[in-house]
Amino acid sequence: MPDTFFVFDDEPEAAQRYARLSRRLIHFLEANFLNPKIMGSASKIHPVVVVFALIAGENAYGIAGALLAVPAASILQSCFRFFVLDRQLESAEGAA
Repeated sequence: MPDTFFVFDDEPEAAQRYARLSRRLIHFLEANFLNPKIMGSASKIHPVVVVFALIAGENAYGIAGALLAVPAASILQSCFRFFVLDRQLESAEGAA
């Protein structure tokens, strides 16, 4: 989309530079801010956990790890909430 703004520029080299820069900026914003927020809200995980899971999954298992990282983090978080936090609440209610 940003390329169309620079099509009718007088200097083609400068137009290419601006197009590449705008593409990189849009990709940076999308990858580092929008995707973690969207994926985190969809799976009810904090965006920092999403970023960490993506980095860890990609480093450990490559592209397959990056694809499966957020669902795995969501499962781990659900298990943690069920086995640890809910049990603590039950024991606190039983003691009261």
